Amino acid sequence: MLFLMVLCFAKGQNLVPNYSFENIIQCTSGFGAFNGYVADWIGQKGAGSGLSYYTHQCQGDSVGGGSVPYNYYYGFQYAHTGVSYGSFISFVTASQADSTYPYGKTTYTNQRDYLQTELIDSLQKGVKYYVTFYVNLMNSCWYSCSDVGAYFSKKAPAFNSNGLVLSSYTPQVANNPEKQELLDTLNWMKISGSCIAKGGESYITIGNFKNDSLSSIRYLGQTSPDGTEAWYYIDDVIVSTDSNYADSLESVNQLTSYKRQLKVYPNPSKGVFTLTLPSPSGEGASIVDVYNMMGEIIYEALLPQTPKGALSTIDISKQAAGIYLYRVTTRNGDVIGSGKLIISQ
Repeated sequence: MLFLMVLCFAKGQNLVPNYSFENIIQCTSGFGAFNGYVADWIGQKGAGSGLSYYTHQCQGDSVGGGSVPYNYYYGFQYAHTGVSYGSFISFVTASQADSTYPYGKTTYTNQRDYLQTELIDSLQKGVKYYVTFYVNLMNSCWYSCSDVGAYFSKKAPAFNSNGLVLSSYTPQVANNPEKQELLDTLNWMKISGSCIAKGGESYITIGNFKNDSLSSIRYLGQTSPDGTEAWYYIDDVIVSTDSNYADSLESVNQLTSYKRQLKVYPNPSKGVFTLTLPSPSGEGASIVDVYNMMGEIIYEALLPQTPKGALSTIDISKQAAGIYLYRVTTRNGDVIGSGKLIISQ
């Protein structure tokens, strides 16, 4: 029975940590913030600093900052799930004179952004893995670039300081430009596929691994305040042995009602808080994490569900007075709610 339980858990497990980019280290302070802002992920920045993090969990300028759904004056998009997502540039130039590309000259030849994380567990030899992630083209872009893929490796591919294309690597799962051009600025586009693991692959790297001359680039014929690139949002990165896992993700609408009912009180307090919430989808348990302002986890607990929901005590009274961040998720990683905890003197 124990073997069957472990097998069932593994079958439905997503091997990508923070797959929906909901777990933050610190709030963004401006354009191009990614490394050191979103937990578990790092990235390579090419020209244009399109490697960015967006979230609705932080206060601030919702238009000029990295918020959701408005961000950086150039884009408007709700998250595929939760309230956060990342972004990367798969092609960039710097002049409208390059509108005849690929026949003209690009200003930033072969510049790329990449996102990368270490998997929760390494891939097993001979096992088939299903890979899914979602992208959306930012509204202001002059270009689209339909060559986006995911590369698995035992060691993390080394990023370069010049932000150049990692052309020596071939992604095991990639979008097929002939079947799907990545042009949609309204809806999230699904990139999916499968691969048989060689065994030991521990890292996933996402981006465009082709040189400019081989990439499927389209000039969209529009002008905007900024947009001389193919700049994509990304959300919900799934790697699982279960082919139906990605399609089982709870939508934002399904989680909204639970978020409204989430309560934490008293707040402020001396460090002891009571948390109540309903039971989403009958999953049986939710997870609460508390972070300090440096992004370090100082408290983590599983919240068992009763027929009426969860009632739990969060005790961080040993921490210094100040502001802390909490996040409540389902076991699948979907965010039910988040906010601030204030410890008073």
